[in-house]
Amino acid sequence: MTSGPFGALVCNTALLLLLVYVYDLLNAFHWVSRSWIRQVITGIAIGTIGIFVMLMPWTFATGIIFDTRSILLALSGLFFGTIPTIIAILMTSAYRMALGGSGMWTGVLLIVASGAIGLAWRRAQKRQLASLSFWTLYSLGLVVHVVMLALLFTLPLQTALQIIASITFPVLVVFPIATAAYGTLMVERLRREQGAAAVRESESKFRALFEQAAVGVAKAEARTGRLVLFNQHFADLLGYSPEELLGMNLQTITHPDDRAETPRKMEELASGRISSFAQVKRYVRKDGGIIWVNITISPLWAKGDPPDFAMASVEDITNRKRAEEALAISEERYRTLFESMRIGVLYFGPDGVIMSANPAAVSMLG
Repeated sequence: MTSGPFGALVCNTALLLLLVYVYDLLNAFHWVSRSWIRQVITGIAIGTIGIFVMLMPWTFATGIIFDTRSILLALSGLFFGTIPTIIAILMTSAYRMALGGSGMWTGVLLIVASGAIGLAWRRAQKRQLASLSFWTLYSLGLVVHVVMLALLFTLPLQTALQIIASITFPVLVVFPIATAAYGTLMVERLRREQGAAAVRESESKFRALFEQAAVGVAKAEARTGRLVLFNQHFADLLGYSPEELLGMNLQTITHPDDRAETPRKMEELASGRISSFAQVKRYVRKDGGIIWVNITISPLWAKGDPPDFAMASVEDITNRKRAEEALAISEERYRTLFESMRIGVLYFGPDGVIMSANPAAVSMLG
């Protein structure tokens, strides 16, 4: 008689693969703003899976059936929490009561106990579900199905003993392993989802910092200088629209007199001789205007990898350069005036020492 329940319960266990895809159902309803609505939808989905599981049972006797609802509800309690599990318990209990038979109340008790144990396990693990091990999940399956065998004693004693003699081996061998196997699939799916969420959050933070940077930021191909990404500030510096700028070469917008230096520095960067470099150069705007920039270029490839992309931060220093040029012109004019004056001019330090004298003063004083 063992081959009967063993084979039937293994086939029934295969239906539990549907539970793994309930996470996808949650993602499909990400547009639902209220979490309790998503939980209700999840509970209905789990309850529906439970009913399908119960449609393919192994029948020991009229009204006494066995299936894998215990695994389903234990994993529901562990991974999905209270609201979905209560909904699934109510749905599967109602269906079991509709089936009737002498084992009806035993079946309902098993449903409630399985869900409750799963919820208790969730509380004991403090919701650190992504770190659950195979053996922790196996322990859950073992506890649930030991309780399942114990609940059989709510049936008449002779019937309970006959059932236990028939199903103890498959239940204590197949069901805990199945619980651990499907639980491990859920853990892996949860880890991937958490990893994807972390990546999305990181990308969101990067995008916010990228767009809100006080300087122009651009990403370009290391070998060709072709722009592949940039913030609005960079486009505004050059007077191009983002659509016009995308795909342009950084050398194209560089002043002709400043084009030789960057490729040489990029070769040093690609070879690993330098880790980054800064350069003061001129860019030519769309309208033909010239801006001075202080550009810092860093590699985006790991050490030892072939160069792919580089990131450049671009600071507009046009006003500073103009101020420096104006100061230099002013100093030159002053020097010319100082040197050409026909009257003698002396500069003294605080201690009375002569610091500078023009030619007229030198001639007068000998």
